[in-house]
Amino acid sequence: MKLVFGAGGAIGGLGLGWFLGRRQSRQGTPEQPTSPSFQSSTSSGASTTLFKHGLPMGSSLRVFHQYVSSFDYRTRNPGWVLEHVNRASAFGKADRADSTFKEDTTILPHLRNRLDDFRNSGYDRGHLAPAANHKGSQEALDETFLLSNMSPQVAAQEPWVREACTHRLHLLN
Repeated sequence: MKLVFGAGGAIGGLGLGWFLGRRQSRQGTPEQPTSPSFQSSTSSGASTTLFKHGLPMGSSLRVFHQYVSSFDYRTRNPGWVLEHVNRASAFGKADRADSTFKEDTTILPHLRNRLDDFRNSGYDRGHLAPAANHKGSQEALDETFLLSNMSPQVAAQEPWVREACTHRLHLLN
């Protein structure tokens, strides 16, 4: 009796392991962005400054030129953003008119936001890392327009713009 029960448990365990492994391989593993690594320093030295005191780690950590974010694949939204903002990055020459909202192709298609997600939803695309903070280079500014940096925002832009401007003004003092 014990032998039959043990064999049944082993077969059941193997079957469950096979099922879960097959299910996970179908869902795929989220890809990491092709952005600079933690140890590399960008031209602005942002990564060195951003990681000075450490930061939360996770499989969804995304490193860009002037900001780092954690992307939640379950909600398809950034969980948090850590920025490196200084006078050069906030008051640079990059032009927002040259940037467009884009899907983040470094995230698997079934896990990323799409442009259609916001269309006729009543919500705006709200930057977690504000575009105006990253005018130091066109590439850094363009990265803020990736949909992986967006969260649904109530269509009341004035308070958000005012708040962001207040923070940038502190850089001048």
